[in-house]
Amino acid sequence: MSIKELISNTNKLPVKELCSALIEKFGVRQSVTWDSVLPHEQQQSLFGGEILRLIAEHPTLANQKEIRPICLMKGDISQLLFFYVQLKDNKLSKAVIERITRKFIGGAAADRYIIWFFSNKEVETLKVVISGKEGKKIKLKTLPLEAGQWFKTYDLILDEVKRRFNNYYFFPTLKEPSELWKALWEAFDISIVNKNFYAEIKAVFDSLIKEELSKCREILRDENESVQFAIRLIGRIIFCWFLKRKGIIADDVLSAKAVGTQNNYYRNLMEKLFFDVLNTPENERGKYIPNLIKHYPFLNGGLFEPHDNDYKGNWILQISNDWFTNLFSNTLERYNFTVDENSSVSAEIAIDPEMLGRIFENLLAEQNPETGESARKSTGSFYTPREIVDAMVEDSLIAYLQTNIVDIIQENQATSINEAIEDFVRTSGLPEILKPYSKDLLKLLNSIKVLDPASGSGDSPSVCFKKLWH
Repeated sequence: MSIKELISNTNKLPVKELCSALIEKFGVRQSVTWDSVLPHEQQQSLFGGEILRLIAEHPTLANQKEIRPICLMKGDISQLLFFYVQLKDNKLSKAVIERITRKFIGGAAADRYIIWFFSNKEVETLKVVISGKEGKKIKLKTLPLEAGQWFKTYDLILDEVKRRFNNYYFFPTLKEPSELWKALWEAFDISIVNKNFYAEIKAVFDSLIKEELSKCREILRDENESVQFAIRLIGRIIFCWFLKRKGIIADDVLSAKAVGTQNNYYRNLMEKLFFDVLNTPENERGKYIPNLIKHYPFLNGGLFEPHDNDYKGNWILQISNDWFTNLFSNTLERYNFTVDENSSVSAEIAIDPEMLGRIFENLLAEQNPETGESARKSTGSFYTPREIVDAMVEDSLIAYLQTNIVDIIQENQATSINEAIEDFVRTSGLPEILKPYSKDLLKLLNSIKVLDPASGSGDSPSVCFKKLWH
């Protein structure tokens, strides 16, 4: 069976068949075995008891059977190792996976080329995780596969893999595991997914302005007003899509199927959801709220606050059900979403909350045909790349820790300690020289207060400070 058939036609993933098919897709011709188990002594040495408690079916360390080196590709100068791990954590949280993979790749193990397959206990999800080092940083790239679902994301990434490995036997360098791993690392590229997703959102945005809002010129008086309204509407919908991913909004409210239950989806459901529910405390809501949404939580933020030209309750403003059906069925329902925001060192190949900020910025960058000026320029709306935010956070933390630990350490240790602090912040690994000061460092980290007055999409310095040590 194909990878698509193995994933799409089941409620529980057939991990043995799926992992074997993926390994072959990745250009590895060695056989896959499920009888091999990492010796428990080695597990204890590599992971320690705390991390091993996260592994499914682990009554005692000696009986541990779930960390499996299922395939090993050997070359002349390198080797590529595939691990299968089943976790107790049904959500397969990013934090748990990072703890396991970072522990294994640390120290002398950093020269290993490793690809992990993590499944949850119910075997509903398989995460393919590639771990590697770039400079001092350990980085992860993750492709989540969900039982019974087939997303455009999978096609985009597997097509990129195929493109790189299709002529495998004609490129001798790819027979060396290190080169094969490098090609696979480059194929697992979130930007491929983001670019395709944004292109589709841009097409929907254009059709909204040209085919829907152009009929509402009595109230949306010019192009700029239509652009601003369209950006807000799409932003609100995508934000709600993340709420749906978190289980806050139900599928019978936000889906192509839900559109078909309403004769005027925007007026009857979406407008009430945005303004009368998400923007209004429950005890202040009116009588005519649909039962589907009347108990949804109040969100105390500005996204759903009505603007003057939202024309709430004005029946001249019409958006066809067909437009919503197209957006949902052809785009939003065909990409996988994650509520875990990616970082510069750990990227899950799915649409993450940061995409909302990118959409706002890129749509605002559209030129006004009359003035030649973009809305982004006129409003000063700019998105700061994640790498820049991370660098700002790291540099600030290094300076803060170095300045405040000076009274604790011996003077002759200052240079070594300062260098170790930089390594600690940039790699999230505690150097040996800092271990006597671990409690002092933890106290300093817990006492710092961060104010970010220019927070935009949420990937702000204050958020990143919290991510760095939690």
